[in-house]
Amino acid sequence: VSAAIESQGIRVVNRSVATLIAQDKAVSLSILFSKGIPVPRTYVAYGLESILEAAKLIGYPLVYKPSQGSWGRLVSLVKDEEMLRTLYEHRELIQDPRARVGLVQELVDKGDRDIRALVVGSKVVGAMYRVGEFVTNYARGSEVIAVKLPPEVEDLAVRAADALGLEIAGVDIFEKRSGGYIVNEVNPVPEFKGVAAATGIDIAGIIADYVISLVRR
Repeated sequence: VSAAIESQGIRVVNRSVATLIAQDKAVSLSILFSKGIPVPRTYVAYGLESILEAAKLIGYPLVYKPSQGSWGRLVSLVKDEEMLRTLYEHRELIQDPRARVGLVQELVDKGDRDIRALVVGSKVVGAMYRVGEFVTNYARGSEVIAVKLPPEVEDLAVRAADALGLEIAGVDIFEKRSGGYIVNEVNPVPEFKGVAAATGIDIAGIIADYVISLVRR
């Protein structure tokens, strides 16, 4: 839809190409890595043989997820090869070829929380911890806690959004127990109810003001 609107010369936020790139985790992670942004060690695999080979390189336990998706759907913590084979067989039954392109990722030791930073116009306007089990999406019931990010983490979030050409983005960041931060995903169509609930910030108003400012330039 956004591409059709752009074809009529109308400005869209985010631009359609940037949204398409960011929605594909394989492509977006590759771009982030090429820009020097730390991301989980990841292999893109299609077919059981390549997935099992990637798992050997990563080592168990690991994370197995589709290249496209949201709300943590089909994101799995895999403990051994038998479990990985079972998950692969299940996804072969899904009538969507995108679900069959698998990302095999290292399991980052981040404890029971991660960070969602909301970027609008190259600025972090709000951030929260998401506390839960393996999948910490707010839509899946995780607890959310407002957090003031250190400048270097805000910079990491902004650089990740900018690397993908996104003006509005939800950047998911892992704080490693061993030290340092790593970008897990960048969402080009972020829900912001969780950040608004945790921080009390009028996120919708900030986004509206940003879009209006573009029109007035």
